[in-house]
Amino acid sequence: MHIVGARPQFIKVFVVIKAIRKKSKKIKNFLLHTGQHYDKKMSEIFFKELQFKKPDYHIDLKKNNDRTSNIAKMIKEIGKKIDVLKPSIVLIYGDTDSTLAGAISAKKKGVKLIHIEAGMRSHILSMAEEQNRLVADSLSDYFITVSKESTTNLIKEGVKKNKIYEFGDIMFDSLKQNKSKIKNHNKKKIKKPYIFFTLHRDENSNVKILNTIAKKMSKLNYNIYWPVHPKISNLIKKNKILFPKNLILNNPISYLETLYLILNSEFVVSDSGGVLREAYFLNKKTFILRNETEWPDLIKNNSAKLIGNNLELIINSKSFIRSKIKNRKSLGSGNSSKKIASLVTNLD
Repeated sequence: MHIVGARPQFIKVFVVIKAIRKKSKKIKNFLLHTGQHYDKKMSEIFFKELQFKKPDYHIDLKKNNDRTSNIAKMIKEIGKKIDVLKPSIVLIYGDTDSTLAGAISAKKKGVKLIHIEAGMRSHILSMAEEQNRLVADSLSDYFITVSKESTTNLIKEGVKKNKIYEFGDIMFDSLKQNKSKIKNHNKKKIKKPYIFFTLHRDENSNVKILNTIAKKMSKLNYNIYWPVHPKISNLIKKNKILFPKNLILNNPISYLETLYLILNSEFVVSDSGGVLREAYFLNKKTFILRNETEWPDLIKNNSAKLIGNNLELIINSKSFIRSKIKNRKSLGSGNSSKKIASLVTNLD
């Protein structure tokens, strides 16, 4: 059973299921969508675009904005499906509330648990994502890590080395498999040069930050393309925030459109770990709208730069933008899904 609920998880799970099916026809893969991202532009669009069949099970979380209630409902419903399907293995992905719910449900039901993208740490316990990572890793039986850094984190926390598998980043697998399709997704026809911009984390989801963006982004001599997350869009509308003309707001976009726009941008400004890695794989620099990151490898290899909310640092970072990324394979070589498929087949 694969438990997912948010954009980056859909992208990862498609690749993993495809690899497992190729490795073994005996294994049944059940895909459970927790409903965490229930907006069609954040969920359904990926299934259509990447030609993947609809989830086997879908939890309905609509019209409920209370995070704790949603997590509780996920745990309850996932538990019911485990009782019916009796999977031998549950796979969870990343650090979302769906990851947390999947981990708790699997452990309560005594099912082997594999955490893909384990060991990531920001060391900021107030972050929802950090809470989810710590709980998921404390409950997991097997740990798939993307880098030496995440492997080291787990070892420091007492995880046995023989339970850790440093396979690299599945998102690289997905990009390699879909790269030839990117050139056909110039739907927006954005005037160059432009910056690709995203924002979604809880700490950045407030009126003060949005007003800062509106003020500071006007000083950048670029068009700035921004596919707006639904929760951010609601904040903008509710508070009637106005943005400068160079900031082009749009609805959420598809996976292939995202890759196309990153590839053809001057650089990226984002608080997203997924976008950060996609930019790295496409050889684009990222300014991270945070004070810390779970991806220190990408700071070390000159792919990304932390700027917090100080957007003016972008103006003074011309040398960073021009400089080369040092290590192109710090997150693996794009074959992690095959390794996961082999592991799952052997465990089963």
